[in-house]
Amino acid sequence: MTNLEKPRNFMITNAEAYYPKLDTPQIGKGTVNGRPFTTPLQFEIQLRAKDEATLQLWKDNHLPVRANKEGVETLTIRRRALKKDGSDNGKPRVVGNDKQPMDAKTIGNGSTVNVIVWQAPYGDNNESVFNSLTAVQVTELVEYNGSDGVDFDILSDAAPTVAGVKDEDLEAMF
Repeated sequence: MTNLEKPRNFMITNAEAYYPKLDTPQIGKGTVNGRPFTTPLQFEIQLRAKDEATLQLWKDNHLPVRANKEGVETLTIRRRALKKDGSDNGKPRVVGNDKQPMDAKTIGNGSTVNVIVWQAPYGDNNESVFNSLTAVQVTELVEYNGSDGVDFDILSDAAPTVAGVKDEDLEAMF
């Protein structure tokens, strides 16, 4: 793999999307050498290649492919919500087949996507590459519908109570 000489946009095509967080930035969490860490607010999407040739193409183009807990090689691309100076960095653009904006919250696991990643070299002799999520095009949507339909019933005007405590006991506490 050669060093990246100058900033560029790189297109990832025909990837499977998992755990997209493209509408509201999230705080990232993880561990390095057994120590927990958090990251600044960011947008992200996990990608899985559909074949070994694509996976190798990602690796050859400075994309950080890693095995997840199940041993599946994945690529997580992120975009910080804030720039270095603290100003808004904007959301990644999310479009459908027709290049028209679409609701990012509808993208479910297993959707097929194309992704544009902005890459820039950094470090001594440009040996490292910074990757930033720029845009996502959904080519085959697996719609996210939320939970399995289990939810609370609407209750009458009763106020919430503390389980196992009588009203008299509550009044005595105050």
